[in-house]
Amino acid sequence: KELTDLEVTLDTESVYVVLPVVVVKEIPLTVNVIPGGGATEDDAKIKIEPRTITVSGAEEDLADLTEISLGSVDLSKILGTTSLTMNIALDPSLQNVSGITSAVVTVSVEGLATRGIDVDNITPSSNIPSGYEVTFATQVKTVTVRGSQEALDALDASQIRIVADLSDVTATGTYPVAATVYLNASDEVGPVGTYTINVNVRKR
Repeated sequence: KELTDLEVTLDTESVYVVLPVVVVKEIPLTVNVIPGGGATEDDAKIKIEPRTITVSGAEEDLADLTEISLGSVDLSKILGTTSLTMNIALDPSLQNVSGITSAVVTVSVEGLATRGIDVDNITPSSNIPSGYEVTFATQVKTVTVRGSQEALDALDASQIRIVADLSDVTATGTYPVAATVYLNASDEVGPVGTYTINVNVRKR
């Protein structure tokens, strides 16, 4: 843009300017789906908002970039419909032209049934810290299992066990610890959600 009517004096007639040339490209956002809880990617309905972002960079850096992964979604943690906010990570060589740094991923599992089963087969992990004695305050835990209705009807509580993780036991008292649910059944069913077990801890 030409500047006029200004008291400006130039000491040279021209300047040397170097401008980088970059490519601008719209890239779709994706997630990696981990099967679990009796559900596979075919059972999951996934919506990502925004669906794409615009990035810029050198042509060679963008040539093979066809998608940007937000990370993984574990279906064993999804019951019903769940919305997750996931960060958008870019290679340092690229610039996020859109300026959007996170996306909302809405995941729902459809077409499968759920069943709550009371489980009393609760065992400790083998990593009880030395010098402590642990007993279970929780005697029975209701586990949510998902799968086809036929497979759920055939499932018995004796096929399910709960293992409490005692690796973080560092103090006496009664408090919750993380637990993992294991099924001795077909892959058509699986536990859903996260679980804790209350334990009583005392020193030997």
